[in-house]
Amino acid sequence: SNNNNNNQKEAHKQAVKHYQNAAAAMKYCQLAVSGQNFDSADLSDPSLEFWQHTMLAMAQTSAYQMAKAATHNSNSNNNNLLSYIAMGAVPEYNEALRLSQHPLLRSNMPKSMQKYGIQLKFHSLWMQARAEYHQALHERQAKRWGYEIKRLELCQEKLNECLQFVQNDDNTNTKNDKKKNRFKPHHKKHNAPAPAVVVVDDDSVLSVQRLLRWVQDRTAQANRDNSLSYGGEQIPHDQELPSIPPKLIVRMDQPMPETMKTPKVPLFQGLQ
Repeated sequence: SNNNNNNQKEAHKQAVKHYQNAAAAMKYCQLAVSGQNFDSADLSDPSLEFWQHTMLAMAQTSAYQMAKAATHNSNSNNNNLLSYIAMGAVPEYNEALRLSQHPLLRSNMPKSMQKYGIQLKFHSLWMQARAEYHQALHERQAKRWGYEIKRLELCQEKLNECLQFVQNDDNTNTKNDKKKNRFKPHHKKHNAPAPAVVVVDDDSVLSVQRLLRWVQDRTAQANRDNSLSYGGEQIPHDQELPSIPPKLIVRMDQPMPETMKTPKVPLFQGLQ
């Protein structure tokens, strides 16, 4: 319904704001502690830059969801733009993934960085798949049947890669976790503490599986239509496809809100 889409759009708008503020807070913290040495890796440049790019990636993903909800609400066909926005999150996820492998972070926070790295890789692949999906819809609207089929094939490749990645047994969480997948249903256990980091949530994997089924069905139908109705339009090779330009619409230089610079309660009160 329109009300539901409006609510989703507003929720994603708020998410964009909060993720951008979080990225700004990390940048502000980095400037504040510049040149100082700490025993903990949490306030190191690699850690603070990791969180900046992670928050920006999540802000861009929320911006994509917001744009998608707005497009659905207006019944407009902006698949080309949605593709660019989806791809805009990919460089941020990839940079955060690169930083998660920094020797300082891997040596001080090996389990956390491994889990974060899995999440970042998964969402990078997912957003690449979403970008190809929207490009396929754009090509279909333009009646470029061969290009639609090629984009659907690329989307399917990314979705399969996504699922293979989370179901891979090679990269276990602990030495005793052999033969366990990255995608595991999280059932509550009596008196068991909640995990500090969820690797890949079930809903995300189910979203990939649902889109994969749709893409498989549409690819089969598009090939039949192309063969029987459209004269067998040639399907382009990979090198003939233009790359999808990333459109970053979240602000990388988002200023730190003044309200976040002044503590609302006295810090370290009563420690003297």
